[in-house]
Amino acid sequence: MRIWLLRLGFGGAEGKEIRDLLMKKLKGHSAFRTDENKQRWQEARRNEREAAKLQAAVDAAGQAGDEMAEAVADAILIEQVNQSFDTEQ
Repeated sequence: MRIWLLRLGFGGAEGKEIRDLLMKKLKGHSAFRTDENKQRWQEARRNEREAAKLQAAVDAAGQAGDEMAEAVADAILIEQVNQSFDTEQ
């Protein structure tokens, strides 16, 4: 509602009093017509946040698994190199 009033020319300090007067009795949230719409939006955002957290946890676990596999491969290669030095002597 405030944006609409600004576009109509009630902007700036001179329009502030008029805006306040016109908006004083308004109630509710301008983005949602009903509480049901607001609750659906909140539930959808909650689900998105949970999915993002879950995806971050899966990504972190995948990286940890990759690092572990690389560490095991390094250990095997080091052992093979050490064994090759032992057999040359």
